[in-house]
Amino acid sequence: MNTLEDQAVLLLYAFTVLIWAEADVLFVTGFLCSIIYIALNNSFGRKGFSEISALAWTAVSLWYPSFFYFFPVVFYTLLHRNVFAGIFLLLFSTLYIGKTVSMAWLLFLIPGCAAAFLLWRKTVLYYRLDSQYRRTQDDSKELTLLLKEKNRTLLKNQDYEIYTATLKDRNRIAREIHDHVGHMLSCCILMTGAMKTTNTDSALSLSLNQLEITLNAAMDNIRQSVHDLHDESVNLKDTLERLAASHTTCSVSLEYDMDSEVPVNVKYCLIAIIKEGLHNIARHSDADNAWIVLREHPALYQLSIRDNGTPKKQPAQPGLGLENMRERAHFLGGTMQIYMEKGFQIFITLPKQIERKRNSSDTFAVTRELP
Repeated sequence: MNTLEDQAVLLLYAFTVLIWAEADVLFVTGFLCSIIYIALNNSFGRKGFSEISALAWTAVSLWYPSFFYFFPVVFYTLLHRNVFAGIFLLLFSTLYIGKTVSMAWLLFLIPGCAAAFLLWRKTVLYYRLDSQYRRTQDDSKELTLLLKEKNRTLLKNQDYEIYTATLKDRNRIAREIHDHVGHMLSCCILMTGAMKTTNTDSALSLSLNQLEITLNAAMDNIRQSVHDLHDESVNLKDTLERLAASHTTCSVSLEYDMDSEVPVNVKYCLIAIIKEGLHNIARHSDADNAWIVLREHPALYQLSIRDNGTPKKQPAQPGLGLENMRERAHFLGGTMQIYMEKGFQIFITLPKQIERKRNSSDTFAVTRELP
């Protein structure tokens, strides 16, 4: 039961007095005043209001004893605010009724106050259990969210480890092909050339020429496959961490928030831009701290290279390094902005889907030099 239901039960208990007494004006007035008392105490939660209103009710009851019929309601409401005040008021009313009114009134009042105490105790326990239940439910939801977050982190780390292992395996395969198959094909090509040089039989010349063409084509295909495997095996995060760790002129912090599957052209573009940015910091900045932030969004990649050096006046004609960085970003459909507030910052955005068609005039290529 909630508080209003308990108070309604106590009001019904007050009406049991009508079994042996008639309802008069004072009884009806007391009932209406008890309704107002309940409404005021449930609406105003200010400290001291319940105590003052209970004392006022007791004072009125001293003049009009019919108000004592509804004293259990007052006692119950006061217990929710101040238990000691409620017990004190109950003892005072009991002594007063026992000495001045009659024992019949006292026998009516004591069971009502006992019922009010039991209802109050039951409601307090209910609210306490409800609070514990809600707290437990909130803790359970919080733990569930934490477990989900940990699971996502574990899955992400697992995917990254699988991705790293895949890149290492690709790199190993590329080395194996280059060191073994490539060398054997090179030997075959050299042997074919030697055979062509020493051959005196014109009937074998056509076969040797075709063999040489086939071996050269196979060598070109293997070389292209090795390059492709090597390009795809580049780990962008590890490469950038090595770049940041190898920078000696200032401390470099790297914040990496990218998906594992980054296109090859974007990888090399970002690596080249960051290398150029760190080179510019080493040559032109007096900074002691630099920050590299790399983030992936649903539609684009963002790169920020910032240092805390003394801002210098930007020249009218940008240097070759900045121009190369701008051209690299533009080649992939991106943009580059430069800010010189509280240091020097380069902000680059690269779209994920590049629909710009490459034509013969696009002569700028992304370098594949790695640290």
